[in-house]
Amino acid sequence: MDNSRPECKVVAADSKPNKICNQKMKKMKTQNTTKRIAILVGVVSLAFAISSQANISYNGTYTGTLSLENAYGDADSVDSSGLGTFTSFCLNSQVYANSGQTYNYVSSDTVVPGNPGGPVPNYVTLGTAWLYSQFDAGSLSGYTYGNAGSANDLQAAIWYLQGSVNGQLNSFVYAAEAAVGTNNVSNASGGQYGVFALTLTSLTGGAAQPILGMVPEPSTVVAGVLLLLPFGVSTVRILRKGKVS
Repeated sequence: MDNSRPECKVVAADSKPNKICNQKMKKMKTQNTTKRIAILVGVVSLAFAISSQANISYNGTYTGTLSLENAYGDADSVDSSGLGTFTSFCLNSQVYANSGQTYNYVSSDTVVPGNPGGPVPNYVTLGTAWLYSQFDAGSLSGYTYGNAGSANDLQAAIWYLQGSVNGQLNSFVYAAEAAVGTNNVSNASGGQYGVFALTLTSLTGGAAQPILGMVPEPSTVVAGVLLLLPFGVSTVRILRKGKVS
């Protein structure tokens, strides 16, 4: 016997048992349709979230702790709301952020405050975006993770590509030129590689050192969508019950 279908007996068309059977069949059909709709909504929502994540504006609070320092270069260990924990580098050597202090942040393609010697308008350059994306992925050739000297050199390269004081032409700049083209390293990245600037302000509104940020991993977005799916399914069930009744 197929347990997925209600057992019905063939009776007269106007009999009560036949009406009950028809109601059961209709209810099961509605349930199957509801499941398909819920799955479709989930898949569409998931696809939309992943494809549009690069256009999302991120904001929240930031607390950075200086983790590596050698001369003037550094890597900041960041603990933020919205973007989680990550390691970052600054985009303007002339503005400061205090280690351990909490700031507000908002993502942008524009570097604020901008570098006096940088591109106008100030933006994250393509060379900087490529370097940081490689660093964030753990695959930046020539970089020794956990080493202050490497952090110093990468920071100097980023400042150079951003037109900031204290920037230095070094092997990381050459790597960026080889990857995106010598004539393109100073172009605006426009969100390419998932990299953007984080504009920091103190809790009283004062300007602070802008740093690099990265679009969260797709797995983070997927997890968020999956958490919302039960609410969507519950809503569909409520609508179904209203129709059946």
